[in-house]
Amino acid sequence: NVFPHIILSKHLVKNILYVEGGLKNKRYRNTIKTLSDYNSYIYAFGTNQDVEFDNENTLDLQTTDEKEVYVYMKNVIGKSEVFEGKLSYGYIEHAPIFYKVPYYPNGKYLSSYIDVWRLHANANYEWQINDLVGVHASANYFNYDTIVSNKENINGNLGVSLNLDEKIKINTSVSYLGKRKSVGGFQDSLQNYHIDYNNIFDLNHQLHANISIDYNYTKSISAYLRINNIFNSKQDMWEGYQEIGRNAWFGLSYSF
Repeated sequence: NVFPHIILSKHLVKNILYVEGGLKNKRYRNTIKTLSDYNSYIYAFGTNQDVEFDNENTLDLQTTDEKEVYVYMKNVIGKSEVFEGKLSYGYIEHAPIFYKVPYYPNGKYLSSYIDVWRLHANANYEWQINDLVGVHASANYFNYDTIVSNKENINGNLGVSLNLDEKIKINTSVSYLGKRKSVGGFQDSLQNYHIDYNNIFDLNHQLHANISIDYNYTKSISAYLRINNIFNSKQDMWEGYQEIGRNAWFGLSYSF
C-alpha cells in the first residue's frame, strides 16, 4: 500500500488562529481484542460461550484502510478558552460492522466489513472560566453513502466541572447518541452465517446525564460517588442488549 501524506498548515494569527489541511491515510488491524472492546457481545471462537462455531463462522479479522482529505482549525478565543473544528471526507475500505447471529432471540454478533464513503464534521469547545468552573463540549456529525450497521449520524457531549477548595471535585455531563440501524444475519443451507440487509432493526437515540463527586479528605484518605444515567434511559445499546438504567456507586480509598 502506497499513499501520500500531505499536510499544509499556517498560523493565520500567531498563538490565536491555526489552520491545517491535507490528505491522510490510516491503517489498522482488527483483532478479537479491538472488536470486543467496541462490541462486547460478539462471538469469539474458543471462548467460554454457549456455541462454538467452526472455522467458517469465527470473527472475520481484516485490516481497515482509511483515506481522507481534511481541513482543521484551532481558535484561541480568550484566556483558557479554545475552539477546535475539523471537516473531513474520505473512503474507508473494510470498515468493521456487526450483525446479529440468528441462533436464539438474545443472540450475539459476528463481524463483517463494508467499503464506504464518509463525511465527518467535528467540533470541540473548552473553557476554564476560573479556578472554580470549567466547561467542555463536543459534537460529531457523520454522513455515509450507505447503511452502516450500528453507526449513529450524530453524537454530542456537554460537561461542567467544579473544583471546590481543592478537596471536592464535581463533574457533570449530558451526552446524546443519535438513532442507529442494526443489521441482522441469516443462515444458509450449509449452516454458515451472512449479513442480511433485508433484516434491519431501528435503535432509538440515547440521552444520558451523569454526575461524579470526588472528595479528598487528606492526602491518604478519599471518597467518591458516581451517579450514572440519571434520566433512567433503557434503550437498546445493541439489538437485544438493553443499557443499564439509573445506577450509582460509592467508594472509599486509603493509601499508606
